[in-house]
Amino acid sequence: CGGPRCSITEASLRALPPFLTTLDIAECADIHDFAPLAGLTSLTSLNLGGCRISAEQLLQVCKGCPLTSLDVSCSSVNDTTLVLISALLPRLLDLDLRDCIDLGDAGVRAISDNCSRLLHLELRGCYGISRNMVDHVTGTLPVCKVEF
Repeated sequence: CGGPRCSITEASLRALPPFLTTLDIAECADIHDFAPLAGLTSLTSLNLGGCRISAEQLLQVCKGCPLTSLDVSCSSVNDTTLVLISALLPRLLDLDLRDCIDLGDAGVRAISDNCSRLLHLELRGCYGISRNMVDHVTGTLPVCKVEF
């Protein structure tokens, strides 16, 4: 799914089975209400890359779902949101933040400090993150592959 041909609608989200474990709705620009995702209590992998999800809705989803893989690339995620995500999802294994231009060091520090199981962190295109912070992440999480 995703891109200009995305046929997923908000009605489709409401009809998803609660036992769903993986969902990729990247670039589904016509979706504005992501609240139904918070009811997917078995969801462990979610791709929202390029979606216009608000911080409030994203945090609701993170509260409701036991996510271990999250892609919010090309989104408006900022440090404040990322700090909260790190507290809600300490078992994250994979996090894609590619091209999140509102991110800085504080959010990434929270991820490295709170998500000790992280194996992959995508930071390409996050120009507000310093090389020192990338070094901090690799020092704190030596098994984590950081792409910067």
